[in-house]
Amino acid sequence: MTVQSLSNEAELLSDLRLGNEAAFTALYYHYSPGLYVVVQGMIKDEAATTDIIQEIFSGIWKNRTEIQIANFAGYLVRAGQNRVFNYFRQLQQDKLRQDQFRQYAEAHYSHIEEALHYQESRDMLEDLLQKLPPQQARAYRLCRIDGLSNREAAAQLGISIYTVKEYLKEANRKIRGIIGNDPGKVLLLLLFFNILGKN
Repeated sequence: MTVQSLSNEAELLSDLRLGNEAAFTALYYHYSPGLYVVVQGMIKDEAATTDIIQEIFSGIWKNRTEIQIANFAGYLVRAGQNRVFNYFRQLQQDKLRQDQFRQYAEAHYSHIEEALHYQESRDMLEDLLQKLPPQQARAYRLCRIDGLSNREAAAQLGISIYTVKEYLKEANRKIRGIIGNDPGKVLLLLLFFNILGKN
């Protein structure tokens, strides 16, 4: 930064250490335009540059009582470089987080899609089962959804295996009759049982 030092800079810095706002303002208005040009030239982002300039001078004011600076312009340049470095490091971290999120989303998209299909298919199947006689619907749920064998379902329902088989046969016939040739409903049921088989 090739800004000429103020002739009374040492006095201004001394007054700044004592909390003199006028001294701080004089230093700010003298040096901030040149520092802006330097930082803006490095990051090419006006909003971020403004934020960095404000952070630097805000830090100077907060720590004014501890300031021992021989070359104020040099101090500002180093402060600017440090914050530019932090800016790019943050950008890199943000990019890494964005990449990680994108990879996660892509990796889990199929699971999310499956979950949506599963819920939609299950809702449709529940609607279909509501149209069946209660005992028939229970047998279907136990065998086709809960995964019980015909024998286990028969024991739970207190009926014979033969009756369970008849219930399933009749339930399948009725469900096919209800969905007819609707390709959307057929596909949803196929997806439901395909997903169920993976679990």
